[in-house]
Amino acid sequence: MIYGESVYLDTMAVHWDAIVWGDYEAVMPLTWKKKWSIRYLYQPPFLQQGGIYAIQPLSETLLSAFLNLAAKHFSFAETTLNHGNLCRQWPDGIAMQKRSNYLIHLEKGYEEISKNYHTDTRQSINKAIDANLQYSDSTAISPAIRLYEELYRDRLPAFKPDAYNRFEKLCQHYRQENRVIVRQVKEPENGELMAVSLLLKDDKRFYNLISCTVPEGRKKKANYFLYDALIREWAGTSMILDLEGSDVPGIAFFYQKLGAKAENYPFIRFNLLPRPVRLFKR
Repeated sequence: MIYGESVYLDTMAVHWDAIVWGDYEAVMPLTWKKKWSIRYLYQPPFLQQGGIYAIQPLSETLLSAFLNLAAKHFSFAETTLNHGNLCRQWPDGIAMQKRSNYLIHLEKGYEEISKNYHTDTRQSINKAIDANLQYSDSTAISPAIRLYEELYRDRLPAFKPDAYNRFEKLCQHYRQENRVIVRQVKEPENGELMAVSLLLKDDKRFYNLISCTVPEGRKKKANYFLYDALIREWAGTSMILDLEGSDVPGIAFFYQKLGAKAENYPFIRFNLLPRPVRLFKR
């Protein structure tokens, strides 16, 4: 996945190291911070899934070996693995919670994909069409990020201003490789922005890293119109539209109404801090 690329880690993580198996047959990036001389694993903003990336499917024995070695170097962790890192028996001391991501496989073609739309989704798309909303591409990376920051600042308190600056720097790098996609929906009469999505891409997935709709856009169902247009644009390709979540019930239901299917990945936590310090991290 794109999150395992070194430029992604260099830009979004405060620090990172890695555990490497063999001749890079499997690699586990370790994103970390330091407080009170204690190094701990954390989840950087805009990086949904970390964990172990491997050429072949991992055995549970090897997965446990990676996690146990990470625990020898870091006393505390609250971080994600990726969808290829699920197992039945987790090592002692590691608590796991499943999180959900939602995907749309685009190779089926638009007609086949849209058959799975919820009735409410179809009605919302038709309402947006009746309002003559316009879908177009854009090169406006910074305005998309700043709008997202403005709209979701209060909902994402862990995302500090530096996180958005780092992400914009990352997008500017990927733009040089033609791996940034910005799509927007506007009101045709006055050109007012109703909704926007910023996606990064690799050779398998479009990653929906930023998606936001202004209040007036919600009234006009611009969010439904935007996702339908994204699907229509890329349907029939071998790509996956990775919707980037979510465990928030309302957002999850919205993606399900587009016919998206859940893909689970683990969030893990362990606490090996000295007992007096451990109490503060419960």
